[in-house]
Amino acid sequence: MSEWKKRPKIPESHPFREIYNDFLDSNREELLEWIDELKKDRNAALEEKKKGKKTFDHFIKQRMIDTAIEAYYWKYLNKETKIENNDENMDSNQC
Repeated sequence: MSEWKKRPKIPESHPFREIYNDFLDSNREELLEWIDELKKDRNAALEEKKKGKKTFDHFIKQRMIDTAIEAYYWKYLNKETKIENNDENMDSNQC
């Protein structure tokens, strides 16, 4: 993969800093797989919440999927920060 010149800097204080960096370091396919798995986890947590079982788990799972989607946005969609030449031949319409 080519060097990502405008890679976002994640603050030390970010609660998911290490995971966020993992998302930013992953390729498109890996990131989309993570998003899919996180969606399943979040949906399961939402079902539990509907049953009246409110937990901190719901909040964490929502934040995790938000972080993964944000990483995807910065890496593949944002015109200012996206990587110029990625190693996959997928266009952004396939996402």
